[in-house]
Amino acid sequence: MLASARARVMFRGGYRESEVAPADGFRHWKFEPVFCPKAFEIVLNIIHGQTQKVPDQVTLGMMAEISAVVDDLQCHDAVCFLAKIWIGKLRTYLPDEICADVSRWIFIASVFNKPELFRQATRTALWHSTEPIASAGLPICARIIGTRKIFHSGTWLNERLDMIDSERQTLLGCLMTQLEKEITRLSRDESSCTFECTSALLGGIIKGLSTKSFLYPLPPPPFVELSFNSAIKKVRELQTPEVYGPREHDEYDSSGLFWVLRRQDSGYPYDIYGDFYVKKKKKTPSKNAWDIKEKHHSADNCPTKLFAHTCSLRELLEPGLQELESKIVGLDLSDFLKH
Repeated sequence: MLASARARVMFRGGYRESEVAPADGFRHWKFEPVFCPKAFEIVLNIIHGQTQKVPDQVTLGMMAEISAVVDDLQCHDAVCFLAKIWIGKLRTYLPDEICADVSRWIFIASVFNKPELFRQATRTALWHSTEPIASAGLPICARIIGTRKIFHSGTWLNERLDMIDSERQTLLGCLMTQLEKEITRLSRDESSCTFECTSALLGGIIKGLSTKSFLYPLPPPPFVELSFNSAIKKVRELQTPEVYGPREHDEYDSSGLFWVLRRQDSGYPYDIYGDFYVKKKKKTPSKNAWDIKEKHHSADNCPTKLFAHTCSLRELLEPGLQELESKIVGLDLSDFLKH
């Protein structure tokens, strides 16, 4: 009874279990079949000092089941020494993807007050979950994973308290806000760079997100089937269109790759400037704006060199991505401990 806080309350609180049975003179505490029998036996052996019957190591699944018994009986102090040994042997199996083991580690860490282990497990969940993660059948605190019942307008409803999924949605929302901000800035020509550059970068973002990542139009919450890890990977896979132009701007690389253009009299009905072909047309007076633009870019006005433009989507987006990544440190166990 000294080992279990719950037993002390029950046997001293006037409950039915505290009454001595006339038949044998013992107090009887009947447990419903909610625990793993083997885990329950291990915990009782520890409580009663039968350490020779306790295994030297356990599987992660069994460790989670033992944690469930310990959490219910509130016998942490009696089991913590052996739990520390078992957990130490299992820590090499921390997962780096979403699976039932992530939930098991979250639960074990919360029961035995392992803040760093809790932080690592919840960080994995924040990185890789695509929706609220399953509890693996464990009584995990609803504020970490799960829901609670609330009575509203005459009806019982499930209120989601899942902090992990809430944080996932917050991170993805910040990412979508950053992308929307850059798309708007490029669309409104608020950049100090050239028209050709902003047009290419804008097209690179929208086309890349649309054709390969399926992230455009930008999705709204709750971002079902989308993890932060996969979303940020898709953004980093965006390709920057190659842009060449005359050196009239700082972002054109005069020391690197450039094209030399040379006009040739080919005898064909085209004037050739390197790989640029401008078809000869009969000059006719026109006030059409499109014609004026085409005349401005005629062969006579072409530059002699084209330099590679150095602006890139990586340069544009990477600082924001790294800032978001730095925020994924996992949850703080102290925020969920019972007081």
